[in-house]
Amino acid sequence: MKYIKTFVLLFFTVTLSAQTATYEQTVEYIQTNTVGRMLYKGPLDSFERATGHKLTKISIEKNGRIKLIADQRNGSHDFDIVFNIFDLTSSIDYPDGVRAYKFLVHFKGLNVTNGYGITFATENDAIKVARAFRHLKTLCSQEGDLFSKQTESEKKPTLSKDETLAYIKKLINNQEDLQSVETKYYNASQTLTGQPKTIEKTRTYKQYMRNTSFELQIEKVTEENNKYMVDQNTKIYEINFETIIFEDITIKGFQEGNEYGPKGYKLLLETTSKYTKREKARSMPTFNSIGEWNYVSTIDRARNELLRWEWYDNYEISQFYIYMANEKDIKRLKKALEHLNSLTKEENKLNTENDPFGN
Repeated sequence: MKYIKTFVLLFFTVTLSAQTATYEQTVEYIQTNTVGRMLYKGPLDSFERATGHKLTKISIEKNGRIKLIADQRNGSHDFDIVFNIFDLTSSIDYPDGVRAYKFLVHFKGLNVTNGYGITFATENDAIKVARAFRHLKTLCSQEGDLFSKQTESEKKPTLSKDETLAYIKKLINNQEDLQSVETKYYNASQTLTGQPKTIEKTRTYKQYMRNTSFELQIEKVTEENNKYMVDQNTKIYEINFETIIFEDITIKGFQEGNEYGPKGYKLLLETTSKYTKREKARSMPTFNSIGEWNYVSTIDRARNELLRWEWYDNYEISQFYIYMANEKDIKRLKKALEHLNSLTKEENKLNTENDPFGN
């Protein structure tokens, strides 16, 4: 019992000592125990630990701003790191963004892959300095930082035009392929087989967004009595998403009564100007296989039997569909396209105003 009381007393003494260290004492402790150490950039196991710069000075301000100043090597630029202790990335393994790991103190959330670190002679040295940095955070105040707190009018970050295009492209291209299934029964065949003939048509929709075009690929597999026929169709809309203006962007629901559409959602895009649509298709050749036209025993063989691609003439249109599997994604896409629309209109307006020979 005596030993337990002694241990508890010692624990509270050490804890109290750390908590009562003043701002000035904490700063002095950090400076004394870090200056002269090796400062390196990169992850915990970075090679830079052995080839970094000597930390020659560290300045700390009451608002949490810290500046690490390293020496120059072979005439290279100063290796200075400036950050605020409140901006470090905190996680389970990085409490308050600072981690003591073996013989180093490592900072997480700085502008380099996996942060910066300072090396020490012993593991205990690193642990104590990490504690000092965490204690420092409790003594600093962000009140002197004008924008440390969110403003009342602050909203989510507004993406630029390039960022919006990248977001739209990623959302479309990462969608899983969609499918629709249509089953029909032909009673006319009863006189031949005694049973209704079943024909099942499965369409697979693949879609891609390129830099200046949108591509929709549709493969139709028709099954009859365990035999298959395949048709493929590709539609390419030569539309420049960087310059086009959409006058209407409308979400359509499940198939909207169209038996050929995939189950899910589709976004109808209507533009203010015409653009080019190209279409090509290929289908099974006409041949007789055991009394049945066009059908073969496997899907792979049906694909292999396809004729060469046959292009249709280019023609102009002003609308097309983008397909999505769920409502959440189609709403995100709609918002992103509306934002892109606003940016394009604003850009066009500025170009017109700045045109010396414009209206």
